[in-house]
Amino acid sequence: MKILIPPWFDLMGLNPDAPEDEVGIKKAAENVKTLIEHESLLAPTSGWHHGIELSAALHRNFPQAADGSAKDLAILQCHGELDPMVPIQFDALTAERLQSYVTAARIQVKTYPVIMHSSRSGDGSCKEFLEKLLPPV
Repeated sequence: MKILIPPWFDLMGLNPDAPEDEVGIKKAAENVKTLIEHESLLAPTSGWHHGIELSAALHRNFPQAADGSAKDLAILQCHGELDPMVPIQFDALTAERLQSYVTAARIQVKTYPVIMHSSRSGDGSCKEFLEKLLPPV
């Protein structure tokens, strides 16, 4: 199985032992690194399914990520329990991997019992999360 996702990197499979698109991951990490270097540090960064893999690649190659300054980064991780594309079991693996460079108490994991591979409108989780991080307008 191979799913082409040009803006990010390709998925070669949907299990933890599947091969990885190393070239695509490195290219996406470089693109994000360039964005981080040019964007305001006040703006929160967000991402979707590819985020954890990309953050791991950045952590290895981006000095600010490797120096421990990201330890207090706030993370909201949401996932639909019925997602046929990215199995719910990946949530625990993702949270575990994030804890290697972010304080565990700063990671919020939310699962949604009846959601598939999509977002849930009207939930308010993302809005509440961002309101805690950003100054009032």
